[in-house]
Amino acid sequence: MCYRLLRESYPNKVVLLHGKMANIDRIVREKRLFSENLVVISTQVVEAGFDFDAKLMITELAPLDSLIQRAGRVARSKGAKGRVLVFDVADPEPYASEFIEETRRLLLETSGDALKTSLYNVKKAQDYLNEVYTEPWVSLLKEKVTRDLLETEAYLRALRLFSSPPEEDFKLRRGFYVTLIVPEVYEQLLQQYNLSQDVSSKLFKLLQCFKSPNKPVPVELNHEELQQLIQLLEKSSISLGFEELPHNIEDQQSKKTGKRKRKKTKKEALIAARLSIRKINKEARTYEVVCRPYKRKHRVAPLKIYVLNAGIYSKEEGLVT
Repeated sequence: MCYRLLRESYPNKVVLLHGKMANIDRIVREKRLFSENLVVISTQVVEAGFDFDAKLMITELAPLDSLIQRAGRVARSKGAKGRVLVFDVADPEPYASEFIEETRRLLLETSGDALKTSLYNVKKAQDYLNEVYTEPWVSLLKEKVTRDLLETEAYLRALRLFSSPPEEDFKLRRGFYVTLIVPEVYEQLLQQYNLSQDVSSKLFKLLQCFKSPNKPVPVELNHEELQQLIQLLEKSSISLGFEELPHNIEDQQSKKTGKRKRKKTKKEALIAARLSIRKINKEARTYEVVCRPYKRKHRVAPLKIYVLNAGIYSKEEGLVT
């Protein structure tokens, strides 16, 4: 909403940036940050890794360490001046409410000086952070993740040089990431690439499956062609975190028939197809890429490649479902 209102008042001067954009769209926007004077509407993605120099930052309240990271994007060059305005929030998500409350208290008690001082004095920053992340809250947080920490430690201890990894299913976080291909972005890039007619026809064949996945579509590629496809997929994809979906998590019993039926979840409604790549001839270095229709009985799996349904991605705003 904020982005749309500002865009009406300042056309071509407002940039939206968040983690649910195709990689190529994010790259284009990020380049503009360093060459133009813009109004940037963003999520936490600008907290680190962006070396731009803002004059004004308006941000929602977040834990102090996050606010320090965000404020570090302001007045970065020598002699520059800037302002950071922090607005309170009613909902602490995605952060723990305890750390939001402690940061709020600290900023009010110091009239905002806790944040300002932390930008220039590491010792002071450490002291202020210790006030936010007190031992009782840290202990409570540890209790919540004790099982995950123990499983992680056991997995890492079982790793051995030159041996296969342990068989246990291991994740660094409860959720996981999957790759989602945006068919509209894939098509746009495919039209821009200077490919041979043979390669172009193969990759357009995959595009047709992306748009209308009615049946499996196999495409055979050599090593060089596969590298071209991978480059194309990387630029037209989004890495999106999903919560794990068990097969029966959405099973519901029909009141009329008494039979159980599976309801299509919002996450599954995003997906049109799944993509797999396998080597079919080691000596000739040839591969088979298969686009298959995504069916509700399939489980969304980590580190796999899926294709978004056409029409739900906005070039202007990204994936905003």
